[in-house]
Amino acid sequence: MTKKKPSHVGLKRARLISEMPYEKRIDFISEGLPLILERAQKLYADAEILSESSTSAAILINGATEEAAKILILMDIIRSPKKRVARDSGKLMNWFYNHLARLIYANAISWKPKDIPQLKYYVRTDRKTHYLDGEFGEYIFPNMALYQREAQLYVDVAILDSVEPRWVSPLHDAYQSYNSKPMALDLAENMNALGLFTPKGLRLVADIWNKADFKGQEAPNHYESNYWDEDKGQRAIGYSGSVDLMKELLTRLQTEGICQNNDIQGPMSRLFNSWQLPMYDFDLSPIVVTQEELEEEQDFLLAQQMGG
Repeated sequence: MTKKKPSHVGLKRARLISEMPYEKRIDFISEGLPLILERAQKLYADAEILSESSTSAAILINGATEEAAKILILMDIIRSPKKRVARDSGKLMNWFYNHLARLIYANAISWKPKDIPQLKYYVRTDRKTHYLDGEFGEYIFPNMALYQREAQLYVDVAILDSVEPRWVSPLHDAYQSYNSKPMALDLAENMNALGLFTPKGLRLVADIWNKADFKGQEAPNHYESNYWDEDKGQRAIGYSGSVDLMKELLTRLQTEGICQNNDIQGPMSRLFNSWQLPMYDFDLSPIVVTQEELEEEQDFLLAQQMGG
């Protein structure tokens, strides 16, 4: 008789966070956030030591980026309204272990969407397994975030600019500015400086963001400014509403004594500029783009160029 291994023993058990009671979940996340931040900081510090080896430094910086992105995913569990957080946390913990989802969270820091539908439009682009480039869409490329991640790590066989397979070796110029701190790590450090990783800080974030529900319609080819929701007692809002919540966070950090850092304006400015709208309502799974779909898009682009 074959003996089964215990399915609950070992790593990759963070999905259990979604099963925890609300208050216990906050305390448990508070325990983990400093550990993740410490690991991301160590990876980045090691990358600086290996600055003369751009390939090795790039691998470490990518690791630091993904670790810091895990912090942003956990913070979205905290920002999820209490009425829906049990459902959202299960999905978000799937993204916690997903390379593409973590890279999307990291890349989203630099985006400036007007509202949730526009942000979903941006995310949808990054979820595609393949895309077209060139004046007439004549070139087919794989999902670049995942491609660069894999190309930094492994020697492999690839098809890129032709139909002929060729060997590719880890990219020596994957990160030309290999010694620059990942934006996700910088954002996480400023969150920590504000005291947001403490149980009291997380409860403050949860209380403030519980007042709004960030959700919006999917728009496959364009985005619609349609984020008002008739749900009783809550608003579905965009960037302007997020600013209001940030202002409340700043005020209460000061009045409630959560931040022990004398420089509160600097870290808060970083949050204002970089902490993306919540993405707990998002699907971050890959969108498989078929050869037929790419060819149809190429025909469309060519017709546009020809004036058809």
